[in-house]
Parts: sequence; C-alpha cells; structure tokens
Amino acid sequence: MRVSRNDTGVSLIELMIALLLGAVVVLGGINLYLLMVRGEQDVSERNRLTDEFRAIANVLSRDLRRAGFWNADPAVDQFWNNPFTAGDTDLQIGASSGEAANSCVLYSYDLDQDGLVGDLQSPPAATQERFGFRLKQQTIETYTGGSWDCDSGA
Repeated sequence: MRVSRNDTGVSLIELMIALLLGAVVVLGGINLYLLMVRGEQDVSERNRLTDEFRAIANVLSRDLRRAGFWNADPAVDQFWNNPFTAGDTDLQIGASSGEAANSCVLYSYDLDQDGLVGDLQSPPAATQERFGFRLKQQTIETYTGGSWDCDSGA
C-alpha cells in the first residue's frame, strides 16, 4: 500500500501530548471532586457538632430552670423556707480541680414532689434530688451520685 503525502494523521508526539493534556484534565477533575467531598465532610461535621451542642444546651437549660423548685402547699408552707434553696442545696457554681472557673454547676429541686430534700446516702441517686453538670477535660459530665461537689460524683 502506498501512502501519499496528502494523507494526514497523528504523529506519535502529537498523540503523547494529547494524552498528557487529557490526563491533566482528568486529574484536575479528580482533585476538584476530592475537594468537594472533603468540603462536604467538613460541613457535615459542623452540622453534627451544632446539633449536639443544641441538644446539650436544651438539656442544660431545661434542667437548670428547675433549680430550686419546691412543691410547696401555699396554705401550709412558707415560701421563704424552701429547703431546695437553703444551705448546701442552693445553686452552686464552681470548678473542678484543674478546670476553668465556673465550669461546674450544682443545684437541687423537688423531683419527687414530696417537699423534702432527699438524703445523699439514699440510693438510687435520683432520690437524692441533687443534680449537676461539669466540664471536665472538654467533656460535659452529669452528677450521678456520691459526694455532692465539683470534683466527685460524676
């Protein structure tokens, strides 16, 4: 077969340059895709953290609004003698050892609505009617019994 000079084709160098340009375009597309996936992961992580923060803030605010609640009978009880806002059962704000100031809050309220403060020695912890939250090593902990202070019981 005879090839004439008028027949045009692609030389090996032109083919290699075209492949190189195609590879650059494909790699650029893959890089853009990976950037978009990482960006979506960052946004998803921020949304998850925001949702967790809202849930924690909701629990904290709802529970702290109960601080000092006393199921008193106005005909019998004198409101200024509320046992849930007196002495060691009153709202306390402090800090755990090694933590920032005001990183702990302790409070009590009349959970069982019997008008009496529960005993710290009585199990289970829910009958003690003493509650608290503290920030310790970047984690929010709830009071679950034991000594009622910022360093123990969580």
